[in-house]
Amino acid sequence: MSEVVNGSEKGMATVIKALLQGAQFSPEHFMPQFLYSSDRFRVVFLCLEAGQEVPHHASGDASFYVVGGQGIITLGQEEHPVAAGDLIVCPGGLSHSVKGVEKLALLVSVAQE
Repeated sequence: MSEVVNGSEKGMATVIKALLQGAQFSPEHFMPQFLYSSDRFRVVFLCLEAGQEVPHHASGDASFYVVGGQGIITLGQEEHPVAAGDLIVCPGGLSHSVKGVEKLALLVSVAQE
């Protein structure tokens, strides 16, 4: 399991170690784990089984770092195959979705609007 050092209390730093070891997958639905949230910024560890999808939606500026697995991130109407080590940056307001091709673990950072 991943280790969280300190909390996400206002003004406190958050250190997360061994992120992939804390990956939680479910056969029923994708699994978001909210690692940090503030008025301006949110960090989510998102795990999807093969075939699972986060439907199209828009948010603030977002980045998607693929920690493990393979998937497809759709930005607007354009599909982007992704694999471990890839980084996708999505400007705020652009509709996007995520689909697991195989087990997929993503670190998602989102600027709050």
